[in-house]
Amino acid sequence: MVKIVAKKTDIKIDELGVWKDYLGIAPDDASKKIYESAIATSKKAREWYWVSKNAKKYASLIIRSASFSLLVLGVALPLFAGMSVDAQESLYLTQSGVAALAVAGLLQAADRIFGWSSGWLRYVATVTEMEAKTHKFILDWTGYTIKKDGPLNELDKCALYEMGRSFVDGILKLQNDETNKWISDFNSSVALLNDLIKSQRLSSEKAQEELEIVLAEKKKIEEEAEKANLPGGLEVNIKHKDSPMALKIGIDDEQLSEFVGRSWTKESIQPGQHTVRVLIEQPKQEIRRLVKILPDEIATIDIHLG
Repeated sequence: MVKIVAKKTDIKIDELGVWKDYLGIAPDDASKKIYESAIATSKKAREWYWVSKNAKKYASLIIRSASFSLLVLGVALPLFAGMSVDAQESLYLTQSGVAALAVAGLLQAADRIFGWSSGWLRYVATVTEMEAKTHKFILDWTGYTIKKDGPLNELDKCALYEMGRSFVDGILKLQNDETNKWISDFNSSVALLNDLIKSQRLSSEKAQEELEIVLAEKKKIEEEAEKANLPGGLEVNIKHKDSPMALKIGIDDEQLSEFVGRSWTKESIQPGQHTVRVLIEQPKQEIRRLVKILPDEIATIDIHLG
């Protein structure tokens, strides 16, 4: 678009000049100068638009062809995915179809932002109207001069000057109208670009928030899993009838250890259900109690001895 702007500043249409520039010039010579200047002005403007439209035309055709091809691809790939028996291949085809549609949308957005298609149509419409005005001017000029029986006079020179000035003013108005449309399209494309950036920023922020939530949940699960594997502890309170007696104590199938006291503890026990075993020699008996060991916690049970 910057390149187009540069070209727009290169257009310089020479006006016919003021009426006093033609005073003192013979009507025939003045009319010839007016006609040539008016036609040269039109030709210069029309040639610029005919040449400038080509770049936009080719860009528009390429963008539209690529967009249509990607649209067909985006529609066809999910259909092929539905016919595939391989889950991995089906997923790949579906994701490729979504990507194709996304790229097609981006190309269309780029076309609107840079104004290739709209500029091409705008240039064609403008230069076509210039061609029509030029054709009408030639016919009007020729018709006026043909109707004259004799040589042109000062009144004819004045009339032809007004005709040429009106024609050049019309060409300038078409160029000005096209420039105003370009300004409007440019402002619209800037607004669209800002909206796309804002929308993408909001989407990115939302995706970031969702990712942070997922990561937080994952961390929580990992911490819970890690905590679930932490060993626990056990405290067994021995309730003796009299003074503490000698006994053997342990858990599950491990070897019992001798103990004399009122509180027996054990650390680094895997979480889960365990059996506390207390063996008394006099009178000989074995007491069993079930206890649930929780991760990173100390379970407490009481065993009463008779």
